[in-house]
Amino acid sequence: MRRMTEAVSGLVNTDDDVRRAEPASPPKGADLPRGGDLEPDRPDGVGKRHNCDVEWEDFDSGSYWNHNYRSLREDDREIIRTVGSFFRKCFLGIPTDGLSGVDVGSGTNMYPALAMLPWCEKIELIDHSVRNVEWLQSEVSSLRSTWRPFWDELCSVGYERKDFPRVRAAIAGSTRVVRSNVFELTENTYDIGTMFFVAESMTDDENEFEKATECFLRSLRPGAPFAAAFMDSSEGYVVGDKLFPAVHEVTKTRVENVLAGLVADGEVTVDKIRVPPTDPLRDGYEGMLIAVGRTRGNP
Repeated sequence: MRRMTEAVSGLVNTDDDVRRAEPASPPKGADLPRGGDLEPDRPDGVGKRHNCDVEWEDFDSGSYWNHNYRSLREDDREIIRTVGSFFRKCFLGIPTDGLSGVDVGSGTNMYPALAMLPWCEKIELIDHSVRNVEWLQSEVSSLRSTWRPFWDELCSVGYERKDFPRVRAAIAGSTRVVRSNVFELTENTYDIGTMFFVAESMTDDENEFEKATECFLRSLRPGAPFAAAFMDSSEGYVVGDKLFPAVHEVTKTRVENVLAGLVADGEVTVDKIRVPPTDPLRDGYEGMLIAVGRTRGNP
């Protein structure tokens, strides 16, 4: 495998910078499910639809990509700028040879990997669904040109502009797809990490959402920069013809509270990106949340 330092040298200027899919529409006369077939308000996760209950092999990766990432949305543009600016600030003037990155629950989203690309010798994309893993393996081998506008947004906050074929080669040479899940991550393994629209979109159990977020952050080394995105107050979502769960109780305040005990003091910011009034992604959510920060400990 080609080393990242060979592929992406000069990609950053150094002179100064499940989740979502088609609308979740219930059958006529039915309430939108939030907890499988059982009541959603039972204590301690009883009656909830947990991650292990979800048929992830039915996840239609092609449909998900087509609805979410075929073109660059304004809300994704805002997320990319926030994450890119933060990562660039973290590594400005700091040697980064040999760093390892992870994106947890990649699905069909490649822009988290692009955001980490200039600083990592290797990046792991982790997903539990076999169909997503197969999609990612194909995409990593030859990144499609539709990701170029996403890379251009990173360049707008200070990543050095390079021909996209070079970016494509860097992804192919440094990125590995791993079939696993967030609960199996090894602690203190990665130097930088992302997790976008995963913890709140794999279950409708609040406890499991919190545990997934904790497992992600504990997989990073002390002081590691991270970015995590969440759907705000999601009612669940449909991919293809399958309904997938979500934790409706996830809000900006809830994310701040969950992160508080896991990040360095004063080293996390959570911003809310409101639903575009003329271009909502789907029904049943109140916006997106993007958190950037560092894990506890010194880098």
